[in-house]
Formats: sequence, structure tokens, C-alpha cells
Amino acid sequence: MIEKRQSDGGMIEKRQSDGGRIEERQSDGGRIEERQSDGGRIEDRQSDGGMIEERQSDGGMIEERQSDGGMIEETE
Repeated sequence: MIEKRQSDGGMIEKRQSDGGRIEERQSDGGRIEERQSDGGRIEDRQSDGGMIEERQSDGGMIEERQSDGGMIEETE
């Protein structure tokens, strides 16, 4: 199942469910959120503040964060 929605507010939502879930959202605020769960979780967020957060956990964790301050944190 793949579902994609877009409204006047600019929100996009995408879902796929066949063992792993993918969800992507974009709003007027510029936030993008992507999640995948099929043994490892990936989360990607971007907002007007410029924050990017990525997480993956499937034996090794990767976490990446970026904010207006320019902070990037990666753990593996």
C-alpha cells in the first residue's frame, strides 16, 4: 500500500506498508519527516530552523543532527 496526500496547506504524506513503513510529511513550515521501520528505523526531519535529524538502528546506530547552530552529531 502506497498512499500520498497533498493538501492546500502543502502537506505531503506518503505511507508504504509491506513489512516496512515509510512516512513523509511536508508542511508550509518546511518540515520533512521520513520514517522507515523494517528492522532499522530511519527518521529525517527538516524544518524552517534547518534541523536535520537522521537515525538508523539495525545493529549499529547512526544519529545525525544539524541545527541553525550548525551542530552535526554522528554516532556509529
